[in-house]
Amino acid sequence: MRRRCLLLRLTSFPIILAGCGSSFFEPADYGQARAACGIEEDGWNNVRTEWGDWGSFSISEACAEQIGSDFGVDWNSFDDAPHDIDPEQEWQGADRWISSVFLVLAADLGSSRSLLHEADTPRWIRKDFRVVQRQFDLDDDDPAGWLWYGYLTRRIGEIFYSPDLNASARYRMSGRINVGDSGPSDPLSGAAMFAHEAAHRTQGAHIACPWEPSYIVPYCDESADGPYAINALFAYLYQLNLVEDDYPGNASTAARWEREDHCGKILSVVDGSEDFLPCEGVTINDYSSR
Repeated sequence: MRRRCLLLRLTSFPIILAGCGSSFFEPADYGQARAACGIEEDGWNNVRTEWGDWGSFSISEACAEQIGSDFGVDWNSFDDAPHDIDPEQEWQGADRWISSVFLVLAADLGSSRSLLHEADTPRWIRKDFRVVQRQFDLDDDDPAGWLWYGYLTRRIGEIFYSPDLNASARYRMSGRINVGDSGPSDPLSGAAMFAHEAAHRTQGAHIACPWEPSYIVPYCDESADGPYAINALFAYLYQLNLVEDDYPGNASTAARWEREDHCGKILSVVDGSEDFLPCEGVTINDYSSR
């Protein structure tokens, strides 16, 4: 597992290093990760990918190793090691999880300004983004990818494969995310899933849905202060900044589906008592009619 932010005891009171919280990890450097993955600094979206199945991305061993280090990937649990991820070869081990993070590094997610001031970002998420912004001395014109990558690595200290897990992923308060075999359907949902699981650290568990109050696993949030908001927010900004000439239309379809699905689990959005920009302009899934 990656190391947590350090506490200095120069006086009788502990001092938390700038940009850190005693229960979080040190945010990883987005620029360093992009460099390791061969993504150029001048331009936010120099890696153009054919959107499709999990074999869409070509990722170098150096890139996989950097992502693995930043997220504390337990390679032994996957019976795997950093390696080139080639769309022409059969995928193995941690490939789909590495590729989910790669999307955060490669995609154009807009500017920090849009994320902090224009996207209806809930206050609890902005707080994390502000910590990352101060940590790396960023301004509002810097890519939002800095904030997303910092948010994720600040909350996730280990990714561990659990073959018997009865879910795609599950967050532990230690900072570990256990991942199973029923993982996400594409890199976008994988990236949003990591953001969602990391949100559980401060936003707590889901609540029972009123249409299925006795369902064994509660899967609703009362408002956009819950973890589902970050799925919708990530997909919204991804879709907003898509360059249609570089991506086939199903990338936009995947982002829209991500918004429709998770907005349908935010009760205040479903009942119309809360306006949340990432949920506007899509047909929200009606889970009550299942």
